[in-house]
Amino acid sequence: MKKFILLALLLTVHLALSAQELGITKEDVIYTNPQKGSTYNNPETTITIGFSESREADLRQHCSLSITNPEALELDGELVFPEKQNLLVFKPSEKLIPFTTYNVEVLYEGQPIYHFNFFVDRNTRDLVQKESELLNLPLAPLSEMDKTVADNYRASLNLPDGFPAFNIFNSNHPDNGYYFLNRMSQDLETKEFLIILDTLGFPLFYKEIDNGHRAYNLMLQETGYLTYWDQTDTVFHEMDSAYQIINSYGAQNGYVADGHDLQLLNDGTFWLMIYDARIVDMSQIVPGGQPNAVVTGLIIQHIDEEDNVLFEWKSWDHFEITDADPELVVLTAAGIDYVHGNALDVDFDGNIVISSRNMSEITRIDVSNGDIIWRWGGSQNQFAFVNDTTVFSGQHNIRYLGDNVYSLYDNGNTRLPRFSRGLRYKINTDEMTATLLTDFNHIDSAVFSPFMGSFFSTENSGRVAGWSFNYQRYMLTEYDSLGNILLEMRSVDTAGFM
Repeated sequence: MKKFILLALLLTVHLALSAQELGITKEDVIYTNPQKGSTYNNPETTITIGFSESREADLRQHCSLSITNPEALELDGELVFPEKQNLLVFKPSEKLIPFTTYNVEVLYEGQPIYHFNFFVDRNTRDLVQKESELLNLPLAPLSEMDKTVADNYRASLNLPDGFPAFNIFNSNHPDNGYYFLNRMSQDLETKEFLIILDTLGFPLFYKEIDNGHRAYNLMLQETGYLTYWDQTDTVFHEMDSAYQIINSYGAQNGYVADGHDLQLLNDGTFWLMIYDARIVDMSQIVPGGQPNAVVTGLIIQHIDEEDNVLFEWKSWDHFEITDADPELVVLTAAGIDYVHGNALDVDFDGNIVISSRNMSEITRIDVSNGDIIWRWGGSQNQFAFVNDTTVFSGQHNIRYLGDNVYSLYDNGNTRLPRFSRGLRYKINTDEMTATLLTDFNHIDSAVFSPFMGSFFSTENSGRVAGWSFNYQRYMLTEYDSLGNILLEMRSVDTAGFM
């Protein structure tokens, strides 16, 4: 036995010296997916290893992975080195086995330099339908005058039955440009449309969504192309300048993409979000918790043109379920959507910010290693708010504007009186302050959107608040930089317009 221990020690010393001679230590491996010791991983998962930026690209060409199951049987698969990335990705040739722990060795020239393990759960994407943001809110009946105005609007522009009628008012020299709208309804029988309007209310483009499908989130990407979410196909479709579908983008690793946001980048990669439902024994987490609660977490994926998962981030590994905003989430319920991610954006150095509605939090994430850089808002807030005593809650549509300025749409679910607003903040990470620069609201009529909503802002042009559902039927308001109203639009015949 002593001889065996001595040989093992000599072997360990030899490998350590060899690694030192190569200038490699375990610290050079700065990111793994799945995360070390993680639990909620699908059988379809791929393994991604990220190295520090100090390592040259040829380092990866000398690396390999050894993935073994508890019986020490090694998995077959394909090892991929994505372009312009300090990564290697291993794609198993077969699905991993549920309820199994796998061991991963990162090898350089056949010598182990890093080790971790992870557990594979069953794929639970069909466990429960994602909670809808659409609420069962009462809608006021339309007057005969509303119906007449709506019919005249459609007839004057030769628009199909069911196309929503708009009413533009307070128009005061709005900026040149177009409004991207999405006609959704709580009534599943109501026709849905993707729409582009000019500032006179003329529809330059519209697409009626086929029966049985639901579509939303019409966006102009930085690539110059339009995308929208098809809820039935569970992918984002990309359209060219003739509005023909030319590509589609979905999730990998056995997940289904969520439709709240897509960031399609000029380098051909894209970012999206995923809702991930798991069975959790909440009785071990909060008094009165359900032992078999269905808890929905958030997953972020960065994917390249070859469908390689370059980066995957799971709320299970970085947030606590108890981080949920207690005014928005009941932790003793049978179903708990504790994050409800609804927007993401890439900021000045390639890191990402995400909006978690049900945590009332904006989070900045380091995409080189998955670590949280800062947390803003909610129970884990790290910033002092300056010039803002109301503080956002249930927010949407986080966007980075440059120069450490961020915009968001504050639904304002947790304050009284309730009203929604578009906000711009300047973040100072030296002093850890979030200074409110501008507050665009409709406080005179207290427009309140309990869900959805958007706010878009640039330095040199108008700011547009998309109000989503509200009883005054406001659809959008455009402001100048001083908060003066340039244009407003209401829905004539749909109180539930989104």
